[in-house]
Amino acid sequence: QQVGVMLSNEALTSLAQLPPEHSVELLEFVLDRAQDLRHVSNYIVGTIARGFKSQKGTKRGGESQEAVQRYSKHLQENGIQLDPSAHQALGSIPANDAVEILEFVAENAGHLKSPSAYICGSVSRVSGPNGSADSNWTPESVGMNPQHVPSDITFLERRVLSVNASTQGEQIDLTSYLALRRL
Repeated sequence: QQVGVMLSNEALTSLAQLPPEHSVELLEFVLDRAQDLRHVSNYIVGTIARGFKSQKGTKRGGESQEAVQRYSKHLQENGIQLDPSAHQALGSIPANDAVEILEFVAENAGHLKSPSAYICGSVSRVSGPNGSADSNWTPESVGMNPQHVPSDITFLERRVLSVNASTQGEQIDLTSYLALRRL
C-alpha cells in the first residue's frame, strides 16, 4: 500500500537557503521527475549541498551526436547500462537536449531508480507539444472529476496532483505542499 511521504524538515530547511526563484526552479524540476527519484527529500538536500546551479537562462549549443555517443560511453564505462529504448529515444531529439539529459543521468545515477526509464520519460517531455509535459494536463489525467478542480489551479498544484497520481515514488502531502507555497 502506497503511503504519502512528506518532504523532510532538512529538505525544507535546505530549500529555504536558496533564493526563492531558485527554490521554485528546483521544486519544479523535482516535481517533474519525482517518479524517477528514489528519495525526493534526499535528492533536494544533496543537490543543494553540492551547490545548486540555476539552469534558467542557460543556453546550450553546438552539441553533436558525437557528444551524445561520448556521454553514453562514459555512462557505460561507469557501470550504467542503457537499454535500446533509451538509446532510440536519445536519437530522436536534438543533440543539445540529449547531452543535457545524459549529463543529469551521469551526475545523479545513484538517485535514479532506472536511468533508461528516466531518459525515455525526459525525452517524451522534451519532445511533447510546446516542449512542456504540463501542456497535456487534465483533471482526468490524474483521476479527478473536472468539476472538483478549480479553474485557477496553478502549475505547482497540477504538478503535485500528477506526482501523487503516479503509482511510483514518494507523494507530496498537504503540509509539504503548503510549505512549498511559502517559499
